[in-house]
Amino acid sequence: MVEAGESEWPVVMIYEIFIAIVLILGIFMVIQLISISESKVSGDISEFNYAILAGRILNSADCLAWEESFYNAEGEQNWQVRPGIIDWLKVEQEHVQNCINGKKFRIEVIDFTDDTEKMIQTEEPGVKIRDLYFVKIMKSGKLHDGIIAIALFEE
Repeated sequence: MVEAGESEWPVVMIYEIFIAIVLILGIFMVIQLISISESKVSGDISEFNYAILAGRILNSADCLAWEESFYNAEGEQNWQVRPGIIDWLKVEQEHVQNCINGKKFRIEVIDFTDDTEKMIQTEEPGVKIRDLYFVKIMKSGKLHDGIIAIALFEE
């Protein structure tokens, strides 16, 4: 007969085995989380440079972004840049050549509304990075849906 305060040995042994299994599983899970979170960093920053270039083309008034004019309360004319809206006149004038110097690129703007297309291109040695962006195009005072393909070439 078991006295008060004493346990039978099978119950204690099962409890200790269960704790050991839970501890081993916990250690295994922590090791798996650590191995998943490891990241390898490469020294190639071309994708970062491409993102900066594409952002400049789409969002800078010096490149292709549309500038809206408005008058303030004093009657002075001001300009508001609308990022993500492409000015078709700047595309036609190949305005982007002045905004990006020394880079080899190709920009293709396609207007879905009236199926017009314009390509601005420097020499083409080989595409390194290319991406598509859905944009709005300001043409003749109206907004059109479009897409812009920006390709950066190897230098």
